[in-house]
Amino acid sequence: MNVFHTLDAQLRRNLQILFGAGLLFWSSLASLLPTLPLYIEDVGATRQQIGLVMGCFAIGLLLFRSLVGRLADQHSRKLVLLIGMSVVAIAPLGYLMVQSIPLLMVIRAFHGISIAAFTTGYSA
Repeated sequence: MNVFHTLDAQLRRNLQILFGAGLLFWSSLASLLPTLPLYIEDVGATRQQIGLVMGCFAIGLLLFRSLVGRLADQHSRKLVLLIGMSVVAIAPLGYLMVQSIPLLMVIRAFHGISIAAFTTGYSA
């Protein structure tokens, strides 16, 4: 028996939207993993700098996780989810606009905010 069809229509719609948002979010992040190191290398980075730029994602994630958690508790989980979706949509544009390793590190840390916000709002 399919339990999904026994749910209220509004709840089903909300779950479908949430599933779609999750699919798009994780797809956008996963699509960068094989190509971004090659792009960073093309900009002129060494292997160590590539690792540093890629690791800056975790720095943004760690710095903002508690902030977006507090924001979700005090205001709205939907707001936090929308912040995550907005950042994940904007951040790839930053990769195209910068051609220096330090700015790529900043963009990558900014991109880390997306996973901090999205996973906090999505889980809640």
